Amino acid sequence: MQAKAEITILLLNYKRSHNLPRIIDNLKSQTVPVNIFLWDNSGNSTFHDARIDLIFRTSENQGCSPRWLTALYAKTKYIMTHDDDFLIINPDTIEKIVQCLNEQENKKTIVGYEGVFVDINKLIRNMCNLKIDTGLKKINLAMLHQDIRISNHQLEFILLKGG
Repeated sequence: MQAKAEITILLLNYKRSHNLPRIIDNLKSQTVPVNIFLWDNSGNSTFHDARIDLIFRTSENQGCSPRWLTALYAKTKYIMTHDDDFLIINPDTIEKIVQCLNEQENKKTIVGYEGVFVDINKLIRNMCNLKIDTGLKKINLAMLHQDIRISNHQLEFILLKGG
């Protein structure tokens, strides 16, 4: 029996579906189980992978802010954002992040990145900049909704169950 995930990855995609299989392989090969929610801004994308727990599709690009709405569906203790052009280098990075969060007496966040940015043909550059924040700021959904760009015409939104 697979262990229950403690963290949900909020993966954002905009016209880089070719990177997603590699990113999903990378996330699923971490030393701890993860749930993956995909917010797909690509418009007409038909990308599907059974390892994704939820897929949110929009008919047009809504930017980065809506991925925070996907967090409302998460049942895990923690959430983490992830972009469609980034790979985590070490297979135990998420485990270390979860362990660090579990050890904190007060609610805290870890902000930053550790990994590589990806291109269609090559790895571009290694990056590492993890920081622990002193407090957890609540997301103001009213402010978040102001950031979501809605066009004058009707936006198509589809929620798909993975698996």
